[in-house]
Amino acid sequence: MGYAKGETNPIEKILDPVQLQVSLQKNAIDAQNEAESAGDKYNYFNETNFLEFQGINSKYERGTIGLYQQELNEYSRFSDKDLLEAFPGQGSIEQIRKRIQKQKDLVVEYGEMYDQERKNTDKK
Repeated sequence: MGYAKGETNPIEKILDPVQLQVSLQKNAIDAQNEAESAGDKYNYFNETNFLEFQGINSKYERGTIGLYQQELNEYSRFSDKDLLEAFPGQGSIEQIRKRIQKQKDLVVEYGEMYDQERKNTDKK
């Protein structure tokens, strides 16, 4: 069975990297919601940590991590007023700055893990 020009077959849609990322995020959010409903703090935070890792790892995989680091560095240079305007309803300025720093730290931590994994893969 053929497909018209521009159409993709179902397997291409399923294996599309963007679609896989969206699917992973949706599954993790669903699991997080289930854990929250059940009062299961361990699994809730486990899914939160997975989402953080998956988000940063996908940026390494796609080669966009440098842009993300630039963005975080730019947010770090914002004045308190500008940062509160950029992230309304996200808590106090201290909480927002703490989250930005946490992301910057995770980028470095996951980057080290990513580099090590690539070195190990290259040795095989």
